[in-house]
Amino acid sequence: MDRIIRTPNQIKEKTEGWFLRHEQKGEDQFSGDEVFTLFYKLSPANTTERFINISGAKIEAISYADFNCHLGFVSIRQKQNAASTAVKGIKTEGGFQEFGIKSKSGITTYWTVPTGKPGFSFWNVTNKCEIIGRRFLVKFD
Repeated sequence: MDRIIRTPNQIKEKTEGWFLRHEQKGEDQFSGDEVFTLFYKLSPANTTERFINISGAKIEAISYADFNCHLGFVSIRQKQNAASTAVKGIKTEGGFQEFGIKSKSGITTYWTVPTGKPGFSFWNVTNKCEIIGRRFLVKFD
């Protein structure tokens, strides 16, 4: 398959378009406080170059250049907390589950992400980034 040449800005615009269509919202409907939001709505620098996981005081990042693919949720069942005995699936809102991201070096990182629509938004975005990596050749000006 021939790869299509795109600039970083064209890829950014395509990724944002996919995200907005998935969320079925306009960019003016995002404040930056959502679980998954538009990069430029966040305050930290360089958010358009990496996936960022903020968990309490801990911040982890995987640059897009190092991203190979997502491995998805570890299980179709949500993590259980000690107080809950009910088993819920990953499509159910309000829970969390481990999600695998594989780097080009072969290292797999697992992040705990929300289940339900926010988790599948992350699934969708990482899947689209995987497609970009296979299909597009980035041409820097």
